[in-house]
Amino acid sequence: MDSKSNPFRFGGDLDADELVDRVEETALVESTIRNGEKLFLIGPRRFGKTSILRSADEKLTAAGAVVLRLDAETYPPTYSPP
Repeated sequence: MDSKSNPFRFGGDLDADELVDRVEETALVESTIRNGEKLFLIGPRRFGKTSILRSADEKLTAAGAVVLRLDAETYPPTYSPP
């Protein structure tokens, strides 16, 4: 491995087994989904929001839940200011 290469992967979400030190956040997302509650996951770019959601998705799916994931960025805006 090149000593100058970056050990971190950017540009995609991590699998549940790759996520480090996010047990509390993932558990909160899981319980929120199980309880049918609303969740707003807010944070700066590249802080692992999507990876936390994916981890919760993997765990819930493994437990038999059906999880739908939609990428809001792929939909056109419904309102365009004049």
